[in-house]
Amino acid sequence: MFKIMLSSTYLDLKEHRRIALEALQNLQQHLGAMEIFYAKPNKPKDVCISEAESSDIYIGVIAWRYGIIDEETGKSLTRLEYEAAHNKDLPCLIFLMDKEYPFPAKFIDKSDSGSKLADFRKTLKSNHTCSFFTTPQDLALKILRSLQNYLPDFANNKLRRNGYWEKLHDLYISRELKDLAPDFNASYADLKIIEEIENNLKGLENIHDLINNSYDKMEQDLCNLLSKVGYDLQKIRGLPYYENPFIHRDWEVRVLGLSNWTLHIKGSLLQLKVRALEKENVLTPNDAKLSEKLRYAKKQLKEFVERAILVD
Repeated sequence: MFKIMLSSTYLDLKEHRRIALEALQNLQQHLGAMEIFYAKPNKPKDVCISEAESSDIYIGVIAWRYGIIDEETGKSLTRLEYEAAHNKDLPCLIFLMDKEYPFPAKFIDKSDSGSKLADFRKTLKSNHTCSFFTTPQDLALKILRSLQNYLPDFANNKLRRNGYWEKLHDLYISRELKDLAPDFNASYADLKIIEEIENNLKGLENIHDLINNSYDKMEQDLCNLLSKVGYDLQKIRGLPYYENPFIHRDWEVRVLGLSNWTLHIKGSLLQLKVRALEKENVLTPNDAKLSEKLRYAKKQLKEFVERAILVD
């Protein structure tokens, strides 16, 4: 679960914030917003900076008020929140009120605060590709669309950093199975395709077993046939192994090649399945069935890594 911070001035954007927070709650992520801050002994500036720095994604909503100014820095708390997030290289999604949208004059800063706000907006436009909003509903919709476009890639990068895949990668290296590791580019929408390929792979493994058993039985089947027609089997058994056409016929392909190819595919599919379920679980963390499916997929992958051996 990620922490998403909604940062803005308050009095002028009460309704915008209310609708936006309701929309964000549907994403089932942890939210950081002044409406849900509890009492703390720290200064407001320190709380704002701490909340921003502890977030995973920063959402900045800027209208025409600069906001409460911190006496020590001369900057508004909203700007300090943004700078804290930006300095930590957090992803910042910025939404600026459209200048054509009618807004109460009492919430439009002028003079010194107006100049500081203009400079702040200029900085935001320079650092980010901003989206422009009008009504509370328009803002909420644009925030959701932006997150829906951004969250899958963010989840992918976030999960890559959490140590799980690094440990798995190290395990693959130590077991000399590094060639099995795919790029982990899978989404939940790909899961059906992955599972269909897994089912087809099981069928191929069965065919491989039939072929292998068939080769093993071929020499004995021929001996049984020749015995029925009265052929002297000692002539066959007396041949040196290197002249026996049944010995080592396609052995490398049957015993090494097919097994290794199957192993490569199985390892990749198991990882892609876990990858897809991990990403979906980030977006819908309260889905019990999905969580159980992910747990089982990880168990399968762990067992595969512990047992798998490439035959050389």
